[in-house]
Amino acid sequence: VCLFFYRFPSTTHFVFFFFFNDTATTEIYTRSLVGSVRCGIRDSFSLIEAALELQFQARSFEHEAAFIYNEIAINFRILGKKVEAQKNFEFAIENAPNWSIPFSNYAQLYIEDDLSKALRIAKHAIRLSPRNSYAYNVEALVYLKSKDFIRAEASFLQAIKLDPCYIDAFYNVACIKSLKQDYKAAKIYLESAINCGFSDIDFAREDPDLELFRNQVEWNELLGSVLLKDKK
Repeated sequence: VCLFFYRFPSTTHFVFFFFFNDTATTEIYTRSLVGSVRCGIRDSFSLIEAALELQFQARSFEHEAAFIYNEIAINFRILGKKVEAQKNFEFAIENAPNWSIPFSNYAQLYIEDDLSKALRIAKHAIRLSPRNSYAYNVEALVYLKSKDFIRAEASFLQAIKLDPCYIDAFYNVACIKSLKQDYKAAKIYLESAINCGFSDIDFAREDPDLELFRNQVEWNELLGSVLLKDKK
């Protein structure tokens, strides 16, 4: 299963933000985002910590900027600091109670230890913004964790309906199809994820939810087509 925290608004969400009224704050915050993205690429905690320092500086200029608190919370979660992440998601929600994204991220924070709370928060995020594809993806992850494959698939497909190239949702539906031993469908959805930009084949090779699929001819066919594309 592919799981991530939402950082940037896509055009499908129709979310409008009021950006900082201070040039220095904008510059500091932008550099912090670059650090966060680089960390995602390089998988380096040192870059996340550097990004956090810049975000703390930006927060000193804009004490009520929900967007900054949301980013800080995401980075604390990546570092495994759940209490700090929870506190900053709550600050983001307090300062922007009608903004769906912090609720979506907050819900994901509880997927491992409180599924009922995670589902409740995810559904609230959807109520706030019915076009928030990420909220549906989080709701689906909760259902998937609960082994409720029917509801999980329905929520992932709703996320795809709102965002037709939602890589994580396509990938996660492929996982469900694998678990349900529908290998032709697993191939179709994983291929869709790849066509939308998924490239971490090593991750797919190790994902336990795709284990049954990897033992099938459809996996070899998909892998062959990916390798063929790489050679072109």
